[in-house]
Amino acid sequence: MTIVLTEEEYDLPPTIHLRFMKIVIGLLGSIGAWPGEVFSTNLSYYGRFLKYFLPAQVSFIVIGLLNHMYLHLKQQDLFLKAHDAVIFIVMSMTLLRVIQRLFKSYGQSIKKFLGKYHLYYMQDESDYHLYMYNYVNKVSLYFMYVELGTIIGIPFSICSLYAFINYRNGMFSSNRPANVTLEQLGHWVVPVINYYPGLFMAQVVDYFGTTFASFSVLALDCLIVLMVFNLIGHLYILVNEVDCLAITSKDTGQTTTDDPTKLMYDNDENEIMRKRIIKVIHHHRHTVEFCNMISTFGGPALLSNLAYDLMCGCLLLVLTTTLEIDKAARFIVVLVSTFTQLIVIASVFEMVVTASNKLPAAVYLCPWEKANYSNRRALLFVLKIVQIPLQVKALDMVPMGFATMTSILKTTFSYYAFL
Repeated sequence: MTIVLTEEEYDLPPTIHLRFMKIVIGLLGSIGAWPGEVFSTNLSYYGRFLKYFLPAQVSFIVIGLLNHMYLHLKQQDLFLKAHDAVIFIVMSMTLLRVIQRLFKSYGQSIKKFLGKYHLYYMQDESDYHLYMYNYVNKVSLYFMYVELGTIIGIPFSICSLYAFINYRNGMFSSNRPANVTLEQLGHWVVPVINYYPGLFMAQVVDYFGTTFASFSVLALDCLIVLMVFNLIGHLYILVNEVDCLAITSKDTGQTTTDDPTKLMYDNDENEIMRKRIIKVIHHHRHTVEFCNMISTFGGPALLSNLAYDLMCGCLLLVLTTTLEIDKAARFIVVLVSTFTQLIVIASVFEMVVTASNKLPAAVYLCPWEKANYSNRRALLFVLKIVQIPLQVKALDMVPMGFATMTSILKTTFSYYAFL
């Protein structure tokens, strides 16, 4: 793939023009979360405004939600308590993400990913590197298409359902029925004018808050998953590089290299092997740095995701298994998307461990017996550094993968049975 930059964009990494990255930039830019300033591009007034306005606004909403829960806790039934708790946790996740945008490390991590760790910069090294780069790009693009539908579909379906319920109850008519309450996704203590324009604006605020929360939470998750896709690509390339440590006649141009009776490599063949081992060591170090960067950059978001899944999973099951269809329908989309995202993201992170576990076996199968003493020592060093599998951890504490997902699901259904 050839990417041509204009004169004004010479400082931008070429990866910024990949199709799936344009989708990510559009999603993050719409909520002021794209760090354009680190790429030598002027941040628009809109982006600067959102960067500082949205944390204040979301903080106001979170405080309002908490205040409502405190004032009306004793008067609410279990459904409303669970409803308010889910919305409060979601908006708290949103607040965490918009605050993370304010830190300098946020933009620097994205810049490192696009300018240093992306597979784009390795595609010319071999046919396998090019194949893995194209394969990861294709998977990333399809993933972004699916996630884009999820990001847009969640707020549209939820808010449309609430608008339909309010319209059916006559809340937007000139003659509103008595003793009918406006159905809102979020409940916070603010003055609401008790006539048509006020009710309509309350519905608009619901649309805005839900859409912004969906974009803030899922857009950053998408970026983290795209990083993990590239990490998996690096690991598979490492396995291929280890497999290619064996010297063949294609490397030396001598037919005797492939002779099965040959016991030892000659000096030229050992020199080729030495250079390849050094390349594997450097690439492994590069991959470990990339994995640590993902854990640091995505740690707060991943930990908040796990906390949300742990606390809200059982609450969403309670909300969607009520005998009243109107109440159950409001959160069925959130329930399905929550468990789907949990399973998909856990599967992606588990692939990192699976790919990393292939490295020790690949090193064991290297032709140790044909290498000289120096290369054998180097191979022993490679074997030692690949023994510990790479794994992304939320804040370097909680490993991401099937084990964590299984624990969350077990806890969710246990608490649901209790409630």
